[in-house]
Amino acid sequence: MDMVERVASAICAADDWTARDLDELTRDGRARYAAMARAAIAAMRDPSEKMVSAGIGALAVADYGMPEYGPEDAAEMTFNAMIDAALTSSDLPKASSE
Repeated sequence: MDMVERVASAICAADDWTARDLDELTRDGRARYAAMARAAIAAMRDPSEKMVSAGIGALAVADYGMPEYGPEDAAEMTFNAMIDAALTSSDLPKASSE
């Protein structure tokens, strides 16, 4: 499953007004969730200050603190740290199901 499909599936599962699985939707329904997923992923192209700071910290650990890690490990650690920062830094209220 590619990233757009993974994000579309997560949005669908979190949406209280629809089916819980992309496979339960019509082609148009799946296309709408794919469009939402692309928009969500594209919005992350401009990282927040917290995301950049988390990424720098993770990259420093991967580069200097764990020299046995390769570039793929460093990229994954940095990406995960930045996503974690994005998920924890919102002032928006969380849904009761989160």
